[in-house]
Amino acid sequence: MKMAFYENSDLQPPDRRRLLACLAVACMAYPLAQTFLMPAVLLVILGGLGAVWAYIRQIRLEAERSAKELQNKCRELEQVRRNTARLVEMSVQEERSRIAHEIHDVIGHTLTAAIIQLEGAKRMAEQYGCVPPEKLELLSGLARKGLNDIRGAVKAIRSEEVRAMPLEAALRELIQCTAETMEIAIEADISLPATPDWGRLTEQALYHALQEGLTNGIRHGRCSQARFSLRASEGRLRFRLVNDGEPYGSAVPGFGLSSMIERVKLLGGDLSVRSSVDADGNPGGCELSIDLPLAG
Repeated sequence: MKMAFYENSDLQPPDRRRLLACLAVACMAYPLAQTFLMPAVLLVILGGLGAVWAYIRQIRLEAERSAKELQNKCRELEQVRRNTARLVEMSVQEERSRIAHEIHDVIGHTLTAAIIQLEGAKRMAEQYGCVPPEKLELLSGLARKGLNDIRGAVKAIRSEEVRAMPLEAALRELIQCTAETMEIAIEADISLPATPDWGRLTEQALYHALQEGLTNGIRHGRCSQARFSLRASEGRLRFRLVNDGEPYGSAVPGFGLSSMIERVKLLGGDLSVRSSVDADGNPGGCELSIDLPLAG
């Protein structure tokens, strides 16, 4: 049992060579006891004491080494505990951030469309004294869409198995819905391969980038026209959105744009946002460009 303990641990049994040497000296001195009794007895005693001292010293050294190893293991376990707590905290923060991004992206776009339609209904009511039924129906449809968007976002947060439509179809649907509800003309040029070579995170980043770019251009830039292009070329996805609104200038990125920049960086891409240039070379509107690498 004792040898099995040493075999399954980092400890080594005490060095018995010194003990055996001292005992051998004591045994060799035993025959001398017949003629030289006192020197022989003294020699035997000294040999025995030396053996015991060597044995105790070896045990003490092993105990000190075991104590140091135990201290090191305790420090390593404490570091593991701290790292685990830090990872748990980071996971919670990332999940909160993801939920905030989903709510902002999904709800902000629909509410912007509803606000634009409400302002239009208000102008009609002031000018004609009534609101056309089709305008009220459109507002009702936007409210229903907002509710469905909230339900879809919650479902997507709770389950990763939600199947989405292909990227190009989803982008075209977003463009059509935006043009119909936000009083903006959008020219789209989308050319993507039949077999996608990117992941779900890339599709989400591009979809939300277009959503946020259109929403900001309408709300803050007051644009009425936009041009959008998305192409796969030379192992890259190239995204470009230009509008005719007010010049972008040097505005501090808000929550939506900051989230967009964070998503693109995580995917190893580049993002730039700046004032676009009109036909005369003057600054006007906003240009949003994204360059993402394809998988593989």
